[in-house]
Amino acid sequence: MSSRRMAWRAGGRKARQAAMGLLATLLVLTTGCDAVGAGEPKLMNAQAVSKANDVTAVAERGTLLKEHSMAAVVQYPGQRTVRLEAEEARFVEFTVTNGQRVKKGETLAVFAKKTDSVRLTAIELELAALETERSDGLDDRERADEALRKELAELENLPQDEQTYRVHVQKEIIDQKLRQSELERRRFEGRIARKRRALEEERADIRKGEGDLRVAAPVDGVVASLQYIAPGATCARGLALMKIYNPEEYLLFSEEGLTGAFRVGQAVEVEYGRNNDRRTATGRVVASDAPLDAALRRGGAYIAVEGSVPAEDLLNPTVRAQQVRLDGVLLLPRGAVGHENGVSYVRILSGGAPRKRYVLTGPSDAESTMVLGGLAEGQSVVVN
Repeated sequence: MSSRRMAWRAGGRKARQAAMGLLATLLVLTTGCDAVGAGEPKLMNAQAVSKANDVTAVAERGTLLKEHSMAAVVQYPGQRTVRLEAEEARFVEFTVTNGQRVKKGETLAVFAKKTDSVRLTAIELELAALETERSDGLDDRERADEALRKELAELENLPQDEQTYRVHVQKEIIDQKLRQSELERRRFEGRIARKRRALEEERADIRKGEGDLRVAAPVDGVVASLQYIAPGATCARGLALMKIYNPEEYLLFSEEGLTGAFRVGQAVEVEYGRNNDRRTATGRVVASDAPLDAALRRGGAYIAVEGSVPAEDLLNPTVRAQQVRLDGVLLLPRGAVGHENGVSYVRILSGGAPRKRYVLTGPSDAESTMVLGGLAEGQSVVVN
């Protein structure tokens, strides 16, 4: 046999051997056979490959800890609005700027007052009317009291045998009416006196004629929301000039929406500061509309920060509150629970393939979901 023919036969045998090996491999992949021969590596079918690549988790007992976290802003509940008290005045200048600290009584703004003859006439008429009201009121009250005193004297002058318990009660009632009348008389005179004093002070101010009217700070604090007024502008009584707040008296306000997450008296954790220097402090909810029905809530909770934390340090504050802590409950990783049309489900490996099972779930925290039904402790599920 020629060498060429022998080489052709040898090549044919190698080709047939390679073809048989490829066929065996295809049979294993399509039929799921575990091995092609003794001592050779095992090859998995498609379902086995999927099963090997799935990450599973076991339903275990644990603790569910859920927190509510919301951004907050600093607010000053004791903020005071400073207004112009004069009837009419011309604006001269502000003597303070936004953010400036002031002491009680310190001048905040200067106005030039105008003489108002019409108002002076009105004040005189009001004073006369007050005097008439006082005189008539006291006369009416005196006549009523005199009638009560006369009735009381008649009861006291009854013979001893007519001094019954009923008469005693009547005398007590009259005494009480007289005491009440005296109290009302004092209140009436006090009200008239306050009105008269206010009118007389206003009259004295007006009679000073043109002159400076200085608006003073009502409390110690910091100036905020300074109102712009053009120099020389005529301003009316009650015009808001600025706001003053006490920086030591502040609260954090959290816009909680309709969650109702914060309750009065609840302890919270406050995180604040710059991104690279975050700090924590404890706080307590002092006001919240959470007990109201959802339709009535306006979404606000006020938190008092405990300790001596200056308001200017409370940059980007965040308020966290523990809402749910459940111990010994059945838990799964959140990634193991899917949702479909409002129903929760998990995937369980069955026969080498994941199969859907619907479950009843409870609350979730950042990592876990509570399972209430449809799954037993120790069962494995596929994690997405």
